[in-house]
Amino acid sequence: MNHTGMSSTRLWLTVATVIVITMALSAFAATPSAVAEPASPVDSLVVKRAAYVWLMLLAMGTAWFLLLIPVSVPVATNLRRLLALSAVGGLMAGALSPQQLNVLAISGFGLLLLATWRRHRPLLLGGALALAASRALIGHPVSRDPSFLLMPLMMLHVSCAAYWVGSLWPLHRVLGVETLAGAATVVTRFSRLAVAAVGTLALVGVVTALIHLAWPIALLESWYGQLLIMKTTWFTVLMAIAAYHKLKLAPRLAAGDPRAARHMRWGIRAEALIMLLVILLSGLLASTPPEAAPP
Repeated sequence: MNHTGMSSTRLWLTVATVIVITMALSAFAATPSAVAEPASPVDSLVVKRAAYVWLMLLAMGTAWFLLLIPVSVPVATNLRRLLALSAVGGLMAGALSPQQLNVLAISGFGLLLLATWRRHRPLLLGGALALAASRALIGHPVSRDPSFLLMPLMMLHVSCAAYWVGSLWPLHRVLGVETLAGAATVVTRFSRLAVAAVGTLALVGVVTALIHLAWPIALLESWYGQLLIMKTTWFTVLMAIAAYHKLKLAPRLAAGDPRAARHMRWGIRAEALIMLLVILLSGLLASTPPEAAPP
């Protein structure tokens, strides 16, 4: 009898059951506090929300990287440590911003922590999906119509963003410790998936903006629209850096140019800083009704 196969099947079923139950509990427990708040400048609440989202994306994205990108054992070990730290950090940051940390998010962080110990892929997948679903149950997706469309769009948006955020440190690490050939292999595999992730991220952003903003002029007349312009501007800068990495540096890296690895590491650091700003703007967007006037 194949006990390993049976054990894996039971694990998949357990993870699926946990996700379904916690999604139901979170939806049932949704309260008016999850509704988007009035427009406000950057305050401690927005900063706390941004810190939580950064750690959540980091944990979720690290899980996606471990699932999708083959890496050496030492790098994978470091990634599991990062996963554990970001999951614990996410729980702690969520405790400071209780509106963000619903039952589904707690379950997702718990599954990811368990995955760092048991090293089962279903736990990684279940944790990542649970965290993505947790974002669909708060803020605009549940407080605005059409929720049936906004909720899956949010899950897709968060999953793609997490893949990008969670890949920065692994790529930076690989470029610093692996051979040029080994690093080029990882970068190539990441880039193929990143094209789809970034394209999906942009498409979902456009569709969501069209839903929230009835007229193009709202981009200029509403605080939500102005924030969206700022976020889109910095997102465009991120795409330009990523395109430079893929089109210019990746071929040089594959050809064995050590300077390409150094330049790519500097580019990744710049991406990380810009992403922090984008996440802060996203926190402001999440707390701003689309019709709110500029402060």
